[in-house]
Amino acid sequence: MFTSQPPIDDRCTGLSERPSPFIAQTTLSSNAFSRSPITAVGLSELDRAALEEQLAIACAYAVIIDRIAARHALMPSMVAGFCSRRSGWGLDLSPTGADGTRDLEARPCNLSSRQTPLPPDGLGYVRGLMGLDFDRHPLAREPQWRDPESNLDAAFSMIAGYRSRLRRVTTLQGTGLLRASFTAFECGLERVEHAIRQGQDVDSPTPGWCQVAGRGCGQDVVARAAFFQAEGWD
Repeated sequence: MFTSQPPIDDRCTGLSERPSPFIAQTTLSSNAFSRSPITAVGLSELDRAALEEQLAIACAYAVIIDRIAARHALMPSMVAGFCSRRSGWGLDLSPTGADGTRDLEARPCNLSSRQTPLPPDGLGYVRGLMGLDFDRHPLAREPQWRDPESNLDAAFSMIAGYRSRLRRVTTLQGTGLLRASFTAFECGLERVEHAIRQGQDVDSPTPGWCQVAGRGCGQDVVARAAFFQAEGWD
């Protein structure tokens, strides 16, 4: 049974960190976003049929998801929810599955890692279950990006790093901290920190074309995680 209540993940809270000058600059209170409600998500918005198809695929990776979640102090539903956003558990890739890619649009070729408009192997820039970007993520330039656990671990290692940074320099907690960390992975850490300094929602850096039913990245991940949690995850 689907619930519109987003899961609250407080597994990453409780660490005592020294104050940072950045905390003094932000106008957010200590509980801002950490327990803020998300607009109820109707099944028509997230497409229950698509999510159920993704659920069947995610269940095949349950052991890997549990390892990734434990390794990075996350709820399994959050891992499943972000992978749902990034690749639809491989359904949004071509070919579908863990070894699929997307984004074949040419880019400027002035990077040390690439001297061609497209990746030299002819595949898309966005790779694997977590959509690792060829230009941004070193693993995306290695054959191991096709391995599901390696792909997820590379992504959530970065997210854990963003979470540690944001926990240290802001007052965000719990689900709000995770929303910011997810958005940092997708939109860039500097943009998220700038939004927080301006007193804006942590999802505000999400461009319009990346929003789902008006939700930014972090909100969308938590909404998807609520679906997986309602189906028995966590």
